[in-house]
Amino acid sequence: MSQTIAQELVAILIELRQIIDSGRNQDAFNRMAELEATGFTFDNPIDDARFLSLKSTIQYRHADYGLALATAQEGLALVITTGENDLIAELQSTAAQSLTELGRVCEAERVYRDLVSTYRRLNNTVGVIRSLNRLSRVHSIRGQYDKAVERLLEAGDYADRLDDCKWQAMIKGNLGTILNLTGEFHTAVEFLTESAALNRLLDNRLNLCRAHLSLAFAHMHLRHFDTAEQNLATAESMVDGLEAEKVSLNQYRASLALLRSNPAEALGYAQRALQLAQEAAPENASICQLGRIIAEAEYRLGNLKAAQKSAGKALEVARAMDQKIEVGACQRVLAMVAHDLGASQEAESYFADAVLQFSQSGARFDLAITYLAWSRTATDHATCSAYRLEATRILSSLKLDRIYLRQPSRKSTSSADDIALIGNDPAFVDLVKQAAICADSDIPVLLLGETGSGKDQFARYVHHHSSRSKGSLIQVNCAAIPIELAESELFGFEKGAFTSASETKTGLIEAADGGTFFLNEIGEFPLKLQAKLLAALEEKRFFRLGSTTARRVNFRLIAATNVDLMQAVHEGKFRADLFYRLAVMTLQVPRLAVRPDDAFRLFYFQGKCHPRPCQISRLLPADNS
Repeated sequence: MSQTIAQELVAILIELRQIIDSGRNQDAFNRMAELEATGFTFDNPIDDARFLSLKSTIQYRHADYGLALATAQEGLALVITTGENDLIAELQSTAAQSLTELGRVCEAERVYRDLVSTYRRLNNTVGVIRSLNRLSRVHSIRGQYDKAVERLLEAGDYADRLDDCKWQAMIKGNLGTILNLTGEFHTAVEFLTESAALNRLLDNRLNLCRAHLSLAFAHMHLRHFDTAEQNLATAESMVDGLEAEKVSLNQYRASLALLRSNPAEALGYAQRALQLAQEAAPENASICQLGRIIAEAEYRLGNLKAAQKSAGKALEVARAMDQKIEVGACQRVLAMVAHDLGASQEAESYFADAVLQFSQSGARFDLAITYLAWSRTATDHATCSAYRLEATRILSSLKLDRIYLRQPSRKSTSSADDIALIGNDPAFVDLVKQAAICADSDIPVLLLGETGSGKDQFARYVHHHSSRSKGSLIQVNCAAIPIELAESELFGFEKGAFTSASETKTGLIEAADGGTFFLNEIGEFPLKLQAKLLAALEEKRFFRLGSTTARRVNFRLIAATNVDLMQAVHEGKFRADLFYRLAVMTLQVPRLAVRPDDAFRLFYFQGKCHPRPCQISRLLPADNS
């Protein structure tokens, strides 16, 4: 080859490198196509490998991961036995990244380990940091969170030695992301907040966007829904041109909607995210996560077969990609579906497998949530208690017990089949029909009647026959809460709101988000708090004690009383505007004394050890017996 031709080929490599380094991906792709169309070749294997390295980089940036991997491997075969360590590192890096995106994470881990060794031979500290950071991602995908943290801490030590703010910001952000996956949301917020601050100073839009997305994830699982929405809104303002982050944005909006008990909204966001992921790369690693979220949304909507199908497909992808956490999450959904379909043995098997996956990976939050779900399907009290005790232990270690565990006395654990309204008195039967009619709307219900007439049973009936039945039924006896503690108990408080407020507390109203809030003895509700309750009811927002940030809440209110509320309004003991807001649907529950025939039916029902409602018609005497 003449010197002139050799110089031209070197110039081609330099030109292509400059286009790639400037981020002009489409220009690089077009230029590479033009060069290959000319049929030029290098007679030097090193230069040939350099061209293959540039070509594989271009292919990777166009999400052609299979082609990028093949090209990088072709280049490595030419130079792996040479001393061209810089070139070897480039090719290994592209190969490892392509393998990760293809879901071949075991192979990616081996290549990344080789890459770290190559950079150490080169004394390239930045290369070592970058490779350790990417290796931690591989460990994370495989559910090896302890290893992922080890790699990040090692990378952090290198970054601290360099005093490099860019890498410090990235490492802190990735540590926060890993802690999100283990359920250590409080610590994750600390790391991610530091990362966001550093990336803002560096004007790094990509990593700042990622930090806000991860912050949203942490806050939504801490039930700080408003803060999560704010972080998602901030991330949304930055995602233009960031295709992977657009997928994550829609995925996290879907997760937030699920946590807020809005499965229809979650389904829409997850399907949008799935479409974006498939357009970007059909073999994208996030596809199985989105399939599982779709399955969860379908399950919440009662579409069991659709949920089973989506979770099954997602499970296949998760297993193929060796994503232990997603394998476990899919199995948890399949377990709940199997239980609802009556396949109890299949449900037990799925739950056991899910627990194994989460235990091996160190995903403690998911493990606790799985134990909680398993406890609800257990057929005997001892098993139910054991699973709930294990969930409590794990959540307490993560400081999440107050958020995810409710007091049994305040939350109904009944199902619709457990709620029996017994009686054949015409007025009572008509009342049950009215309760059934209003059950599926979100209008407030006011239950009136004497103590012992069964107002709380009607409240449970309305909740469990409503679209909010999968949400919480939070029951509060207004007469039993001391006035001085009422506001903090009902609305919660921020850390430092008063002397003994050593940590933030979620109030009972917030606990009812997505479900039903039942205020028994509403006539005893403190007058000074009635305006705050009215605002929460009408505006769907409230303020914790000591906070200036409004928190959104979505609940259905049922109130009950044995006093004359209108008289209380006239006496100035109850707000008129709250009364009229509560009395949209009023049910007057008759006392048993005015329906004596039903007394026998109730006695007979109790004597039969609480049969299911479907059995009652066979046990009760005929109307005129």
